[in-house]
Amino acid sequence: MSAADVIVTHPDDNVATALNDLSAGQSVTVADSHRVTILTVVENVSRGHKISLVALDINQPVLKYGEQIGITTMSVYAGCHVHTQNMRSMRIGGAPREVKNER
Repeated sequence: MSAADVIVTHPDDNVATALNDLSAGQSVTVADSHRVTILTVVENVSRGHKISLVALDINQPVLKYGEQIGITTMSVYAGCHVHTQNMRSMRIGGAPREVKNER
């Protein structure tokens, strides 16, 4: 498939965002400023959802936009759907986040 199937928003990210529905077994090209990789999709990933670019162990940070957005709650293979079933969000009901008063 083409690079238009996923997008990596920052070179430090370990997940990409699916721009189309991805099917298990499908190969996608992942390109960012550091690498071009062919990734095999392990399980279906809906458009707009995250797919892991690398294998992640339990309690590892999930990086998107160059920032930690969550932490894995189980091991995740490269090509897997990354969502509430295998990560805890840093934003919604997950780990604490810093709240800034902008008055």
